[in-house]
Amino acid sequence: MTFLLSKTERYLLNLLKECKQARQFKLPKKRYVVTAISSLLLILFLIISFSGMAVLSDVQAESIPSIVTNSGEIPESVVQDAWEIATGIYGQSDDSEIYFQQLLSAYEASVKNNILIIFNPGGWGTKTLGDSSDWMTIEEGIKTELISAGYKVATLNYLRTTNNLGGQLHEVEEIISGYFSKSKDLAKRVDFLTQHNPDVEVILAGESTGTMICDSTMNLLKENDRVYSIQTGSPFWQKNTIKDRTVVVNDNGLVPDAFSRGDFFTVVKSNINSLLGNEQQGEGKILNIFSAPGHEYWWQNPNVCSQIKLFLKKYFESAF
Repeated sequence: MTFLLSKTERYLLNLLKECKQARQFKLPKKRYVVTAISSLLLILFLIISFSGMAVLSDVQAESIPSIVTNSGEIPESVVQDAWEIATGIYGQSDDSEIYFQQLLSAYEASVKNNILIIFNPGGWGTKTLGDSSDWMTIEEGIKTELISAGYKVATLNYLRTTNNLGGQLHEVEEIISGYFSKSKDLAKRVDFLTQHNPDVEVILAGESTGTMICDSTMNLLKENDRVYSIQTGSPFWQKNTIKDRTVVVNDNGLVPDAFSRGDFFTVVKSNINSLLGNEQQGEGKILNIFSAPGHEYWWQNPNVCSQIKLFLKKYFESAF
């Protein structure tokens, strides 16, 4: 009996030792899992709790929305609708006042012009038109064509992302979802303008990732025949869903756009050369970080000016 008891004890001691070793071995794995889950929850919290507002403003105002000081000259129905939209989104708050001012400022721009160009930047969506030197030449080319045809044209910036971690995380979420919520915001603003000004037409302009929100917004406004879109350098995964009243230029006519073509080998090679100090001219940027040959579009590029001119002639030919 003593022999059996000591054997049992030895068995139990060995079992306890093995369990202890197993716990010691698995504990770091558990710690990694807990850390990973905590990090994921933090990221989700930042995305869900993010309440940054996009900014629609005159290109001269950079990221600061214009303040309407003569709202008394705006029809009461327009002011009332703008306030109802703003408070419907943000309630009675400082944010609703900012949104309200943006709507009225954009409305003022619309009544002074026949066409509004709303620029959607690439990258993280934080750049103004002034930060995109190649698209500035396209905007100037478009305006020159339309003004020479008798139109009055104004350009607005649509900065869809606040320049902070929460804003960038939310931008990643929007890219994955195809700009599910941000396109709704832009569509609401455009719809407000075209409803209250039957004479204005809107051109949604976009570069790179900005083409995605243009296409998504055009989808929401596909019944509105006074909204158009001009896009350059769409990402390789983006499939344009709206063909009517839209032109997409994914080749500048000089160098094939490696980003739009999904040419990873060329993109990787280009970035290695950049790290070695051998960056070539004419290479655009992806998310303002990585270089991509051909991902740069200037008005003077053969495919850019020719395709956009044909587009303008087709849809605005009554004035040409």
